[in-house]
Amino acid sequence: MGPPPEDRRGSDGGTARSAGRERLSRERIVTTTIDLIEDSGLRAFTMAAVAERLSVQTMALYPYTGSREQLLDAVVAAVLVEVLPGDEVEHDPDWESFLRRSAHGIRHMALTHPQIFPLVATRPPEAPWVRPPLRSLDWMESFIATLRGFGFSAEATVAVYRSFASFLLGHLLLEVVGLGVDAAPVEPGEAPEPEAAQDLTGYPTLADMEAPMREDRSQPVFDAALADLIARVEAFGTTAVIDAQ
Repeated sequence: MGPPPEDRRGSDGGTARSAGRERLSRERIVTTTIDLIEDSGLRAFTMAAVAERLSVQTMALYPYTGSREQLLDAVVAAVLVEVLPGDEVEHDPDWESFLRRSAHGIRHMALTHPQIFPLVATRPPEAPWVRPPLRSLDWMESFIATLRGFGFSAEATVAVYRSFASFLLGHLLLEVVGLGVDAAPVEPGEAPEPEAAQDLTGYPTLADMEAPMREDRSQPVFDAALADLIARVEAFGTTAVIDAQ
C-alpha cells in the first residue's frame, strides 16, 4: 500500500498540492523572495527560508531559479521593472523633465523596497560599464536613447548617465540606511570578467554606445563633482554672510 494522499510528494518537491494551492513558478518564487527580504531583511534570506514560505522542499526551487546568486539577480530585475521609463517619455517636454521624473521614479522604487535597494546598488553588474542603480539593460537602452533624442552627443550622454547614476546611488543608499536598513552585502557575488563580452542584441543604442561607455573617466567625473560641491559650499557661505548683515 502506498503512502496516504497527504504524504505523497508532488513534482515540485513538496507535499501534493491541495485544490486551491498555487503552482510553483519562477515569478512566484521571486515575489516570495522579495516579500521575505522586505519583511525580515536581507540577512534572513536563504533558499530554505523561501522554500518554507512556499511550503516546498528547498531543492524544488533550483529548477526555476538556478543558484542563490541567480535568484538575487532575478529579485533586482523584478524591482527595476517598476521604473522602466515606459510611454511617459513621450510626454516629457525636455531633458530636464525627463531626468526629474526618472529620478523621482527611482527614489520611489528605493523607498518602496528599502531592503531590496542595497541589492540593486551592490550586485555585480552585467558589464563593467553598467553603473547601479541604473543597471537594467532595458532601462539603460531607453534612458540613453531618450537623451540622444533630446540632442545630447555620445560623450555628453555617457557623462550624464554616469553623473546621474552616482547622484542616485549615493543619495538613495544614505536615505535607506537612514531608515535602518543594513546596506552591507551578506555575501558578495562573483564579479564578471573585466573585459567580458556583453550580448547587446536587442539594445541597438547601447551597442552603438558601448565603446564610450567603456572609457574610464572616473577621475574627471570625481573632480567635477568635487568642484560642484565646493561651489555649493561657497554659496552656503555667501548666503550666511548676507543673512548676517
